[in-house]
Amino acid sequence: MEGLAACFEDLKDPRTGNAGQHDLDEIMVIALCTVLCGGQYASDMELFAKEKERFLRQFLKLEKGVPSHDTFSRVFRLLDPEQFRACFQKFMGRFSQACPCRAVAPQSSGVLPARRASA
Repeated sequence: MEGLAACFEDLKDPRTGNAGQHDLDEIMVIALCTVLCGGQYASDMELFAKEKERFLRQFLKLEKGVPSHDTFSRVFRLLDPEQFRACFQKFMGRFSQACPCRAVAPQSSGVLPARRASA
């Protein structure tokens, strides 16, 4: 969790007041886990979090419970796209280092096999 949080430390939380009751880092972790498992939408993120809540609580506090799909939608609508892009690229760099056997294509939704060196 610390490594992921470090990737997104420059991402400013755009929410104010009561709208910020869920931790932004936790929202990002759930969103990234959902996408890595094939989810695409805010409703997928809520469903993933509900289905995997027991697992997620091993490393997330989820003090206010699982964020709703409205929360995920609102957060991603309000995030600064350039800040998010920079943070996501930092995450993908670390992710690809941790998974050297697969190459992730950042401009597509697929995972491509790593290229083999010519013999």
